[in-house]
Amino acid sequence: MTRACCLRARSLSALSRNLLRLVSLTLTASTASFAQTEVDADLVQRATVGPPAATAPTSSSAVTRARQANFEFPSSMQVLWRARVTGPVTLEPVVDEGGRIALLHERGSFSMLSSTGTTSWSVRLGDAAPGASPAMLSDGTLAVYNFDDRLLRLDPDGNLLSSTQLGLKGRPSALLPLERGGVALAVDEDLVQVDHRGEVVAQARAEHPIAELLQSPSGVIAVDKQGNVQRFHATGQLSAHGSFGRSVVAVALSGETLFAVTAGQHLMSFQLGTQTARTIFSAAPNKTLQPWLALGPKTIFVIASDGTLRGLSHTGRDRMRLVLGDGDPNRPMAALLPSATTPALADAGARVILAGAGSETIVVDADGSHHPIASSACLSPTSLTPMPKQRVLMTCRNGELLALAAARTPPAALAPTAPAPTPSAPTAPAPAPTPTAPTAPP
Repeated sequence: MTRACCLRARSLSALSRNLLRLVSLTLTASTASFAQTEVDADLVQRATVGPPAATAPTSSSAVTRARQANFEFPSSMQVLWRARVTGPVTLEPVVDEGGRIALLHERGSFSMLSSTGTTSWSVRLGDAAPGASPAMLSDGTLAVYNFDDRLLRLDPDGNLLSSTQLGLKGRPSALLPLERGGVALAVDEDLVQVDHRGEVVAQARAEHPIAELLQSPSGVIAVDKQGNVQRFHATGQLSAHGSFGRSVVAVALSGETLFAVTAGQHLMSFQLGTQTARTIFSAAPNKTLQPWLALGPKTIFVIASDGTLRGLSHTGRDRMRLVLGDGDPNRPMAALLPSATTPALADAGARVILAGAGSETIVVDADGSHHPIASSACLSPTSLTPMPKQRVLMTCRNGELLALAAARTPPAALAPTAPAPTPSAPTAPAPAPTPTAPTAPP
């Protein structure tokens, strides 16, 4: 009886060992199979609890690079106020929903101005200028990628919230505000996403330098300078989504369609859903397109090297065509051509504002008629930025700032293409002459 019990115990022990070996082999095989399975790029592997999803509190869409205000320009505009900051300004400022202006100086300062152009505070960032414009994040925080590779986050009062060394080197693209208070940026081939606390949550490296980062309804889109379209996932992966097939110098987004100026002569569209690209306009062989574009709700604005402004539909049909400076000897054609810094801005209707070096800023209507904004000239305009209350901020390289607003009194009726005279301040009507007393004849 004792021997039988021992044999039974040994059998059970051997069976248990075999079962354990089988379970171990099964787990090992499952682990290996899981390791070899490709990870879904949309699978969230790290979640950060932060502010609710929201867009940046500004009067324009910084995430689409569309150069479009979210309001219609007034039919008549004037210079509301002028201000000046020390040191040249070469980067576009950002304006919050209260009209406050955050801008970087070329000499290493970051300042906040009130809605009337007075300086509220200024902080010193160093002796060199950052390489990209500041960004306003969805929670109201200001972000600056400094020249020393630090991503700085400041509150609206200028207090430093965080400083993150990214370990990157090269020329940055524009900062892209994310919906939950974070920011994405690209420095040459390297892409980084930083959360609302200033912590790096995703990194990737592309094959070519990135031309632009944009926010589509489906996620962050990266377009490199060779025209390749990729999605930058929160997991740090890059997935290919097609290509323009040409090098890209400017790109903007409208809904699920990218528009780009490519190879200097072509305007192209790219459907993100179908990943199809098509050329919708080409300049003449001896002409080029300026390296920018502005998107209205239904119109794409581009300028050719001969001074022709075109308003095109999303399919490339001509909506408006205007030769800038035509018939005006005081307005040399070349002086009106916006430079690569893109002093052009479309509105939520069908108008566009253009700033030219040394000449008055002009408002162009849907039919091609245009009128100048009196006393709005500066030697080297660098940007046009939407402000609240249907205003536009014009920044000049010499540090001068001009706020353009609706004219208080409509200008005198003039031909729409003729320059308007500078309006003078209203004066009281001159008193009627005092009648002289009659005198008796001699």
